[in-house]
Amino acid sequence: MMKGLVSIVTGLLVLGLAACAPMPKATPTQNVEKIPVVSPTVNAESQGRFLKRKVAIGRFTDETRHGNSFFLNKSGDRVGKQAMDILSAKLAATNKFILLERADLEKIQKELELGNLQSLNIPADYLIIGSVSEYGRKAVSDVGV
Repeated sequence: MMKGLVSIVTGLLVLGLAACAPMPKATPTQNVEKIPVVSPTVNAESQGRFLKRKVAIGRFTDETRHGNSFFLNKSGDRVGKQAMDILSAKLAATNKFILLERADLEKIQKELELGNLQSLNIPADYLIIGSVSEYGRKAVSDVGV
């Protein structure tokens, strides 16, 4: 009985002393955000005139595990729309492309039919389609435009 009482008192004493031990002070650190390196072809000023390429941006889909969750809206894929918007903004910033968004082509055709207008058949040099396969956060890009 006495040994049990001594071990309980010793345990409580050790626990009490550990609770009174000073905590090490946290040193504040600054998050240094690295500025992404832009490809030399993007930064290079073009000499003279050049033809802008017509690029059609098609559908982007969400192929991640979370693709069937709350990220979807009524019309489909909200993450895919955001990926398409980001790509469109980056390509437009280079000022080297004429962008044709083809993701909402059905809506455009319906509006043309309502207004009895001609169709807008503009052929593109390139068609970009894709999917979001993984979410992540990365401050450095692997590919330049």
